[in-house]
Amino acid sequence: MDKITFLNINDFKVLKIIRIEDNSKWNYFAGYLYYVRKLTKKYKAENTDYIDDMILTSIKKVYPDSRLVVNKDIMFENQLDDILKSFSGKNDINFKISFIPNVPYDKMFEINDKEIYAYTFEFNFNRISLWTDKEKLKYINNHLQAEIPFDKIEDFNFQIRNIEFKK
Repeated sequence: MDKITFLNINDFKVLKIIRIEDNSKWNYFAGYLYYVRKLTKKYKAENTDYIDDMILTSIKKVYPDSRLVVNKDIMFENQLDDILKSFSGKNDINFKISFIPNVPYDKMFEINDKEIYAYTFEFNFNRISLWTDKEKLKYINNHLQAEIPFDKIEDFNFQIRNIEFKK
């Protein structure tokens, strides 16, 4: 029997792993993008939110065959590392998503004097595709864009602090 040890309750997390796949014949590639969210009473693996939806939607717009493959609460020591070992690969692509506020024209006057921000984050991405043509790597669309809904802009600024992107 192996003893398992709980993490400190403040260190509980939710691991999200998305399999990104481009099935084009010329430049096929696949890999796993992952990020970690803070586990709270409101946010658990089974309770995804609009930020998770924005990330997956922005990826699926460019790579429609992509899908969420891991959505797991992390509560034990070494659990995160053990899961990530199963999804290892080459880390030779810098994968970024920019989060841009979506401000409808009729709302522009409401935010005229307010500061709003765009955020760009780099994600961990482990490429698992077999081809090794380094020349083709530079043609991969690795900088995507997600739109922050207007009614979520303030909440987004707060919630984004609870996400761990690239280590």
